[in-house]
Amino acid sequence: MAQRCQQQAGELLPHINTVNSARDLDLLRRAVGDAKLTYHGLSYDTHLGAIYANLFPRRIRAMVLDGAMDFVGNATGNGFGRTKPVDVRQNTSVGTAQTFDSFLDQCVQAGAKCAFAAGGNVHVKWGDLTRQAKRHPIEVIAADGSTTTYTYSKVISDVAGGLGQPDTWPDLATTLEQIYQASKGVQLRLPAMQPSDIEKYFHSSQEASNAIQCADALVPRNEAIYTHLAVTEDRRVPYFGRIGVFRMMPCAYWPTQAVKPYAGPWNRWTASPILIINNRFDPATSLEGAQRGLAQLARGRLLVVEGAGHTTLAVHSTCAEKAKQAYLISGVLPQKGTTCSIDSPPFS
Repeated sequence: MAQRCQQQAGELLPHINTVNSARDLDLLRRAVGDAKLTYHGLSYDTHLGAIYANLFPRRIRAMVLDGAMDFVGNATGNGFGRTKPVDVRQNTSVGTAQTFDSFLDQCVQAGAKCAFAAGGNVHVKWGDLTRQAKRHPIEVIAADGSTTTYTYSKVISDVAGGLGQPDTWPDLATTLEQIYQASKGVQLRLPAMQPSDIEKYFHSSQEASNAIQCADALVPRNEAIYTHLAVTEDRRVPYFGRIGVFRMMPCAYWPTQAVKPYAGPWNRWTASPILIINNRFDPATSLEGAQRGLAQLARGRLLVVEGAGHTTLAVHSTCAEKAKQAYLISGVLPQKGTTCSIDSPPFS
């Protein structure tokens, strides 16, 4: 992948970085005639927002960083830039594991509304399922006769990929029950899941992510580091530890680093305070990382949403939306220590 990116976009690669995007963002602000920026950034865009805020601190009207990062950790690694890839030092595997635990807990609470809760302890079933998938692939047959092969890797990656959208948790639970029953020799033959709208179209989000992170941040360039970490991270965070290692492994072979990537400072005094919002359980941007990011900014406030999923875009909370709008429109921050409930649980 790194070789193909070099062939296809070699001259562009050194300039694909967050600090250039922040400068582009300021040009957009000027183009629409705004004296100051009003910004709502999600996930990686919180890193973009933090860089903008420190490049142009007097131009912040209102900034919401939703699903926030450890900004120093993302850029330079807090001393681990050359020994740990970005997702490892952001501790995304822990966020994924915590969100999966929340998924299982809420599945149990939902009872019959969660397919995976049927016929046994969900933790025992998960352990049985993954052990069986490690021994040999599991074939699942849908009602239309189509077959899906679940290797251990596919089981883990599908689960990790499905945790960000709690609206799809009932479908994820049904899929897990199908795989579990198939591992016992029983085919439920449920309707095949249809691809989401975004899956129907080509998109280059993974290539874009690597192009930015591998060039923008200090990263390990030795493939042996990734090979070793895949083992130790799986011991530290069972099931999900190696995902954050291998997802960033193209960085070991990346042809170039960005031209003058941004490495700080992160604590310049902004014209307005920054509102950070984070779900209690987020599989990609953990609450722990958001708290570290908050501590790195000069002026900020944290709002915690008592839900699970990736950013408030995926978690329905009228309370959080009202707080977000009050700040973005009127500049009113929630009180320190405020938390927001979600409107309904995922299996309701």
